Amino acid sequence: MVDKQPILQPLSMIRQILEITQGMLEESKNQLEIMKEAKEKTYVLDDEIVDRALKLYKEQNENAKIFINQCKIWKQEKLTELQVIQIQEIEYSTNLLIETNNELLSIFNYCKDRTINKIVEKDDPELALDFLTGKITLPK
Repeated sequence: MVDKQPILQPLSMIRQILEITQGMLEESKNQLEIMKEAKEKTYVLDDEIVDRALKLYKEQNENAKIFINQCKIWKQEKLTELQVIQIQEIEYSTNLLIETNNELLSIFNYCKDRTINKIVEKDDPELALDFLTGKITLPK
């Protein structure tokens, strides 16, 4: 499979790109708050949810790099003061998005071996050992 080259955006798209990156960041921050709580209750997650989230946030981080590259290209143009500020905001939001997504990926990687699917696959002695060692917890 040949990697597709990203379509470079004209400077006129700067506001839309800023809104996109800020929106993605906001959604990832919201998801991170939810997942911080779910990390203590991994049994509420199933394999499908975790696998889908891992794929999503990995892809989103790859796509975020496109925004960073786009900013580098825009910086080579003659920019207004507002455009300089907007590019800085895009870079800031995008870098924070990658950082937030990496935190999410870490949590989902932690959860992937502790989902309800993994719990029901265990035999009784293995389940008891996981409970006694604190690998899994009981619902409260």
